Amino acid sequence: MFNAPNTEILQIIEAISKEKGLPRDSLINALEDALCTAARRGYSQDCNIKVEINRKTGQVGLWQLCHVVPDAETNGDLNSIQLSQALSIDPDIEIGSECKKPLPPIDLGRVSAQRARVIMRDSIVKAEREREYKLFKDRVGGIITGVVKFVHSRGVVIEFSRTEGLIKQEEMMRGDSFRIGDKVRAYIYDVQSTLKGQQILLSRANDNFLLRLLEMEVPEIQENIIKIHSIARDPGSRSKIAVFSSDSHVDPIGACVGARGSRIKHLRSELNGEKIDLVSWDRNDVQFIVNALKPTQILKILIDEEQRSAEVVVADDQLSVAIGSRGQNARLVSRLTGWKIKILSHTQANAKEENNIQAMIEQYIQHLDIDEQISGILIKNGIHSVHELAMIELEDLEAIEEFDTAIARELRERACEYLENQQNVIMQELEALGVEQGLLELLEIDLDKILLLAREGIKSLIDLTTLDVKEFRGIVGDVGVSDEQIAIWLNTAQNCEQNN
Repeated sequence: MFNAPNTEILQIIEAISKEKGLPRDSLINALEDALCTAARRGYSQDCNIKVEINRKTGQVGLWQLCHVVPDAETNGDLNSIQLSQALSIDPDIEIGSECKKPLPPIDLGRVSAQRARVIMRDSIVKAEREREYKLFKDRVGGIITGVVKFVHSRGVVIEFSRTEGLIKQEEMMRGDSFRIGDKVRAYIYDVQSTLKGQQILLSRANDNFLLRLLEMEVPEIQENIIKIHSIARDPGSRSKIAVFSSDSHVDPIGACVGARGSRIKHLRSELNGEKIDLVSWDRNDVQFIVNALKPTQILKILIDEEQRSAEVVVADDQLSVAIGSRGQNARLVSRLTGWKIKILSHTQANAKEENNIQAMIEQYIQHLDIDEQISGILIKNGIHSVHELAMIELEDLEAIEEFDTAIARELRERACEYLENQQNVIMQELEALGVEQGLLELLEIDLDKILLLAREGIKSLIDLTTLDVKEFRGIVGDVGVSDEQIAIWLNTAQNCEQNN
């Protein structure tokens, strides 16, 4: 045993456990480790010493763990014990097993006792950090209310729940200005474990801060009657929230606004007057975009499903409202809906259409050697490219009022001849670049797109495996197929490489 009082050990541990909120067994284990380290100074650092504290009596036991060896062996190992000596301690012990050899009492001395206290203190600090880290890790995604303790160049330190969190400058809202002692609400977005303890990272700019505040303000959201589809924020300035209801009898926007706008007023007060637009979510993407741009009157929307982009045409006098100050409204609508939004005035749209028409006319004149009048007739009837002209049925071309059979046939033949010549030119370049047949057979896209890949060094199935879907699209652009189909091609190329 140690020559140290042990009658009050358990009472002291119990008091620390309650004060620090730490498990009793963790504290006892920490004390055992501390005493073990101190005891090695009294014997030898090479001794395999074990300290055990009786959980009921607080009695401290000190042993040396020794490896049992035959009596004939004398290898000078401090942690070995001969069988005959081990049998006197434990009659059932065998060679090769571990023997707990009792050690005589020692006086730890002032230095060793101080060392034990340091280890014990460090263990308690470590245990506190682990407890707090686990506690606050579970609170990520929630809101805290605290008091400003310190303001510095990196941000603001908030004190709450007997701990501290940091709101970095980039996580503050426009208009945020705090002084020591101010009461603050913030969102816990991350908890990091560091050498100095856990670091709780707070935010007032995060979209989820608004989400959690809205959940607290609107009971119907907590009851899952009203659901939030998406949020887009310019923190401290303006937000858009897309909502919908699982109950047809509940107006989601009205419920979020509250009687006489009371709920929205509370939110705006917390968010430094941030304007909040509530938008009715719709399964139809076009209608969702229309709802997000209200009250702007929309004249026309052109949708590109593949690129998830939308070109929205509005009246000339509503363009500035639709785009918003410095493009804020258009930017928020794009983030809210998940679509790339481009807003044009009626005049701009007409000018763009005229430019496009002129470009199509020039294409027809250059490639098919036809005049501007015939080119205009083709475009007016929805035939916008040489490729479309080559693919159209002859009967449909003959049905155009301005064309007779001879003209229709001549136009289609010229288009087919042009495309065939283009294909031959592309094939010659593909052959010159050494593109493998396997790549041509796998990719069901136009040869000009495959040529773009070849010019970037993608000439075989093995080369294709070096790309992901995003990189593939970055080279070829829009190829009229889904990301899923591109992924299938890439996986097929990968499998072919493995099989070879």
